[in-house]
Amino acid sequence: MNRFLHIVFIALFTALGSGLMAQKVLKKQALALFQRDNYQEAAKALDVYEQLKEDGEALYMRAVCAYHLNQAQQCIDLMQLAYKMGSDKKDIYLYVARSYQALGNYTEAAVYFKNQLKNYGDKRGAEVEAIITEIKRCEYGPKLIHLPQLAYVDNLGSAANSVYDEINPIQSPNYQNKYYFSSNREQSYGGPRGKNGESDHLSNHYYYDLYAVELAGGNYTPIQAFGPVQNTTQNEIIQDFNSDGSVMYYLRYAGNSIKAVTDTFKEGDTEVISVGTLQSPFDPSLGDVDLKVFNDSTLLFASNRLGGYGGYDIFVCKKKQGQWQSPVNLGPGVNSAYNEKCPYLTKGGNVLFFSSDY
Repeated sequence: MNRFLHIVFIALFTALGSGLMAQKVLKKQALALFQRDNYQEAAKALDVYEQLKEDGEALYMRAVCAYHLNQAQQCIDLMQLAYKMGSDKKDIYLYVARSYQALGNYTEAAVYFKNQLKNYGDKRGAEVEAIITEIKRCEYGPKLIHLPQLAYVDNLGSAANSVYDEINPIQSPNYQNKYYFSSNREQSYGGPRGKNGESDHLSNHYYYDLYAVELAGGNYTPIQAFGPVQNTTQNEIIQDFNSDGSVMYYLRYAGNSIKAVTDTFKEGDTEVISVGTLQSPFDPSLGDVDLKVFNDSTLLFASNRLGGYGGYDIFVCKKKQGQWQSPVNLGPGVNSAYNEKCPYLTKGGNVLFFSSDY
């Protein structure tokens, strides 16, 4: 072989080998990010992975990323490609079904939910029951479109919302245009965390902190984070305020240890008078969630504690002569074998709103 050609061949082989190695490293990095639920960064890595369209595993990961990034149609397209490239993941049909459901195409969603059901064979359990429930929802969903519209939904925009989760919005009892919420955005006090709560710089998972946002002059102000007294290296999930806004109730936890917290403070000021544990029958360790404080003597919450009708039920708890009474299940007129959550009692106390997946 000509010496010049030999040198060129070696250079090309070295470059090719280096490129292949770089692509393997890139996929490995994407996998590490994906396993940490860091879908945004994993998607970026997979988008520059040159073998993406020929790699069933990579296509599947990219499709899951699309689903979690609210890119439903892209998830469907990528899952179909992943299937063609031989991906054997058992939940491909499930992701496609959920994506069609998100797009409002309930007919196609039902088809794929049924295909997912076939994958379970004779298996029984919570997973199968969940799929059956989704199929029922797909049958009922189109009927909802023709019902009278009872409310309008307005997104608070980028001032309050982000690519992360914003949950449990609570209107201020004192300022009509002010809202409090919890978010697991990246400026969280706890920093990036792994699935077991450990610090992990590759993770895109953060603990929840408490924030406020206010409408002023027709626009929402930048969000205001609570200070280190309320926001810690644990999760803080806002629940409610008392009637005059002087006490805030929230949950604080890391791992499985959850406690209900009260924060007595002056709204609109940084002064914190006291932070302590809520002394009431509301007990997160028993499965209690979604605390709603109707007044100083009446609490409502959802719980999957023993003795209910199935799933989460709604309970009411009253204080009499300075003592909290045992929680009372609101009964079969409200609760069912499904999940009833997020109770909200109107100011007059005559109308109860709640959510149910019945």
